[in-house]
Amino acid sequence: GGGVGPRRTLTAESRLPGAEEARAVAHAVRAALEGVVLEAGGVRTVSLSVLGVDAFRSADLRRAYATVRVRAVTEGEG
Repeated sequence: GGGVGPRRTLTAESRLPGAEEARAVAHAVRAALEGVVLEAGGVRTVSLSVLGVDAFRSADLRRAYATVRVRAVTEGEG
């Protein structure tokens, strides 16, 4: 019973020049999460929402990061 909606941030790191690879990974993750239903240990997703996608370079410009922020509403058995 009772839906729970935790928020999580998934982070990807790239060491290639520019932020294109990190951005591509973030968008691939977003696409993979569209309409997905996850189930494990008697808990399943009721809805999964992507709240935002960002890509940015590190201060030293050696890495790029991408984040995908998600919210999953889940319910358990029983």
